[in-house]
Amino acid sequence: MRGHGSPRDGDLNRVMVHPDEMRIAESNAAELGVTSLELMERAGSAVAEAVARLTGRGRVVVICGPGKNGGDGLVVARSLLERRYPVVVLLSVSPESLSADETKLNWSRYLQLRGSSITTDQEGWLEAARKEMRRSKTVVDALFGTGIRGEISGNAATIIDLMNSSKKPIVSVDTPSGLNPFTGTASSKVVHARVTVTFHAMKKGLTSKHGLAGKVSVADIGIPKSASLFVDQGDVDSALSPRDRFSHKGDYGVVLVIGGSELYSGAPALVALAALRTGAGLSLVASPDSVASSIRSMSPDLIVRGLPGERLGSGHLNSLRAELDRATVVAVGPGMGRADDSLREILEIAKRVLAEGKRLVVDADALGISEQLAPVASPKSVILTPHAGEFKRLTGKEVGPQWLDRVHEVKEFARTHNCTVILKGYHTVISDGFLVRVNKGGNPGMSKGGTGDILTGVTSGLLAQGSSTLQAACAAPRICGMAADMLFTSKGFHYTASDLLTSLPEVLKEYDRYSG
Repeated sequence: MRGHGSPRDGDLNRVMVHPDEMRIAESNAAELGVTSLELMERAGSAVAEAVARLTGRGRVVVICGPGKNGGDGLVVARSLLERRYPVVVLLSVSPESLSADETKLNWSRYLQLRGSSITTDQEGWLEAARKEMRRSKTVVDALFGTGIRGEISGNAATIIDLMNSSKKPIVSVDTPSGLNPFTGTASSKVVHARVTVTFHAMKKGLTSKHGLAGKVSVADIGIPKSASLFVDQGDVDSALSPRDRFSHKGDYGVVLVIGGSELYSGAPALVALAALRTGAGLSLVASPDSVASSIRSMSPDLIVRGLPGERLGSGHLNSLRAELDRATVVAVGPGMGRADDSLREILEIAKRVLAEGKRLVVDADALGISEQLAPVASPKSVILTPHAGEFKRLTGKEVGPQWLDRVHEVKEFARTHNCTVILKGYHTVISDGFLVRVNKGGNPGMSKGGTGDILTGVTSGLLAQGSSTLQAACAAPRICGMAADMLFTSKGFHYTASDLLTSLPEVLKEYDRYSG
């Protein structure tokens, strides 16, 4: 991401709608040289300023959880202590149970200042905490951050009750503990804040829950705007989950590719093989009998279903019921042709896929169904992957090569057609109609037949493994670009789409990890 420059349209993504987006922005910021520890320092300092304005010179109790939100709270406590505020930290776990390295470091820094503390592994901690609450003027809630899920129990639930019953003004760090700031849903145990200082961008759940969040302010903690706009390593890492040692192929999804014709037999094979290389458990290909045999001969890794006739057409939906039932993700269009009966049948297949709650990737010749598909589509279930020429056929509008020439047209098309769009190019623009992301990468060697099929396969493979549509749509172009750049070092511009299949594992292995 180095050298992107400052985006001129800083208002493209002003509101965060999912915690993954915040984590990705923080990770991408690290690629720009802004570390997680620096972000924590700035976040804690911003909250300390808010506490100082609210408290005057009164005593402050800072409630810290085990994760990075607790680390923010420890920076708050240290900052206030350095200003000679009377401060005590209540740690919701034992110090040995702190889960984030940055939080462990800030706990150590707080202790070096001889800061007062209570930890829940100490005998009599609850009574000591009540006493400190009675003495305090303000309470800082740094118990849980934006990633909290489900109901809160145990010591954390007791501490939330203690905060709320104290009747002291509460300043929440990023979000009131127990509130999901992206959805607005709340646990039965949730902090009622007087003030909430959230970071980087407003979260829509906070604006709908003023009764819980109180007065909300947004603190700029130094995440570059480009970290939320331009795709980088954080997007790839977010799209690829750790793997359990005892997992099996069923855990990683089944991709069904529907396409191919007598002239274009390679396209569906490239899609299916790229999905496997990305990590999908199985790849199925459904193609007309006229090309099914040649696709089978391309790789023993593919399961190929021949369809009667020379091209996709009437009756093939019924022929594919078993494969559609088996599939997790369906990719339609590569090499299919644009005959009217093919488009009619692929539209019916697409509707069936969506009716069953599965995800759909629409590429190449099948892009012609996008208008008819829009009424039943959703950005969370449909990805379209046009290049500039195909986008012009769909919209009648010619877009330039630079991302600033593309973003508004892509965003508007995604919004009106209820889908997520990947507009391919050196500047690839991605939008779900709400957020816009830009991937800069790859090289001119990608300007040849088949590379778009690889992108469709990588996108489908990520979806099959559980990525959201936006995660997959952002990560796939980045992965393909890195694979192309790797090939450029050995082949210059003289590689093929099939060569990309060989470099995908070299790129992806850097993100592989075991769970647990």
